Amino acid sequence: MLHSHPPPAASTTNDAPPVPAAGGAQSHGVGHWVCLFFVCVPVLLLVGFGIEILSVASGRMSSNADLLLKFREKQHSFLLVALILLGIAAVLPLDLRRHGKIIRRASWAMFTGSCTLLLGILCIPGMALRRNGSTRWLHLDGIPFCDQVQVSEVTKIAFLFVLSLVLHDSRRHFQPGHAAPGPMAPPGAGHRFWPLRIVRPGWSWNFPWVCEVEPASPGWRNFISGFFVPCLIIGIPVLFILGETDLGMAILYVLVAGALLFVNGVRLRYLIPTALTGILAVFAYVHLDSTRAARIIGFIDPEGLRGGLAMQLYNGLLALGSGGVGGVGLDKVIMPTKLAESHTDFVFSVIGEGKGLLGTGAVVLFYLLFFTGVAARLRHAHDVFQFNICFGAALFITLQALVNMCVVTGLIPTTGMTLPFVSYGITSLLSSAILTGLVINCLWRWRKTPGIGGNAFEGGPQ
Repeated sequence: MLHSHPPPAASTTNDAPPVPAAGGAQSHGVGHWVCLFFVCVPVLLLVGFGIEILSVASGRMSSNADLLLKFREKQHSFLLVALILLGIAAVLPLDLRRHGKIIRRASWAMFTGSCTLLLGILCIPGMALRRNGSTRWLHLDGIPFCDQVQVSEVTKIAFLFVLSLVLHDSRRHFQPGHAAPGPMAPPGAGHRFWPLRIVRPGWSWNFPWVCEVEPASPGWRNFISGFFVPCLIIGIPVLFILGETDLGMAILYVLVAGALLFVNGVRLRYLIPTALTGILAVFAYVHLDSTRAARIIGFIDPEGLRGGLAMQLYNGLLALGSGGVGGVGLDKVIMPTKLAESHTDFVFSVIGEGKGLLGTGAVVLFYLLFFTGVAARLRHAHDVFQFNICFGAALFITLQALVNMCVVTGLIPTTGMTLPFVSYGITSLLSSAILTGLVINCLWRWRKTPGIGGNAFEGGPQ
């Protein structure tokens, strides 16, 4: 399952960077702060963008002033809650050596509770709120400002923690590497770990942000711990989410989990057949679900079906095109009156009409900067668990944004997925804030690289 090969011999040239003393640590200087800047500032700008767009979209969506006030109050009230949750996530203990038992118990407790709620929505009458053909919302009567909770958004955090733990435990032995100076060699070679190299016949890939490992349990045991168990963890919530007829969120879970499996060294001979089987399952699922099938038909011919199945998609595309380069101005947008979900799923269309190509380009740039800031520091991860937490959290945010923008631009069928930090949605806002806090938590921990004597990669699973 997990691949390793002998690290290159240590360089003997005079150009080799100095090796820190055992137990020492090396600071990464300005690069650390630049990456934190790229993570925090785009998130703040996206939140500001969302507040501005929400006022326009919700106000023009209906002439009811009470509805506009309700949307504003909800989003503004929970911004403070989101900030508190982000701060808590940013200081959570993520060191398995010191807090392994607590992390494991809490992760499995959250995962069990989340899956129980997902199952309850499917099985208990009256527990779920059905809307647009989906039963993804937990209905809570009598709770002000939070009468609807999308459980699949909350499950992201527990799912990420448990999958990261399972992938960490599948790495039974860690080998310190002696990287030679060069384009692929990190600074301070000798106290880092050589990048994982996934080798296939005739070609190979280098991942400078993943550490090389050697499986201690070859054969069927390695298959079970490195592939079967992670797939089981992935399949449980995904099946429950599919039962809610939330195909878009289920695909998001699979994409994030598949990326984590891939960079953790799972063989392509297992991943490719599994992916093909999943694609066939999606086609069968869409064929059996009339609502999903109607969305596919509308996606194929949005102009011909603009008065019926493709009305939402067609109006969204029209809004994007009518904005031009600079936009018509947020005070002049008219598409929110024609888009039923202009404040949630199709908020990107409102941005395109009001701000034009410059506005939509800025939103894309913010997400790109966020992911770039994370990716630039992943190679400094102290252990596989923290690497998976950080990488998975960044993927959940950026892939969800990518799916939303692809839906609005007509590249994929409508899925009903929000744009993180921008769309209206309390549960989406809170879960995105927690994921961002986990990213900041990891990046802050990686501001210094452990020395040889204090390397967190040594030893087996904690």
